[in-house]
Amino acid sequence: MKMSIDYSRLLIRRSKTYLESAIDNFRKGRYDLASLEAGISAQLIIKAYIVYLGLEPPRTHSIRRLFAFITSEKVCEEDKIDKVRRFIKKNRKEIIILERAREAEQYGVIEVDKED
Repeated sequence: MKMSIDYSRLLIRRSKTYLESAIDNFRKGRYDLASLEAGISAQLIIKAYIVYLGLEPPRTHSIRRLFAFITSEKVCEEDKIDKVRRFIKKNRKEIIILERAREAEQYGVIEVDKED
């Protein structure tokens, strides 16, 4: 299914809104909520990129699965895929923290602190 540029722009706007809220909550010491919102922001911006490429993004909250979709499905040029792979490798710890944040906030299993 071909997705629209308008939908991509909508996802970008939503991503920015979640990121702004995450920054505000971080400043107020609400680290669990800030990390959850930052994770949602990351998911939305990756999905916006997938939509921009003319594809339907996978229905997942996993940032790593979204990145895997980009790298394994060969959805864009090899040089861009290599950039995504380098980004993942460099930021692996942070990506995992963002993914854990959803579970932490919704189920209270893991606590996120300022360092995370």
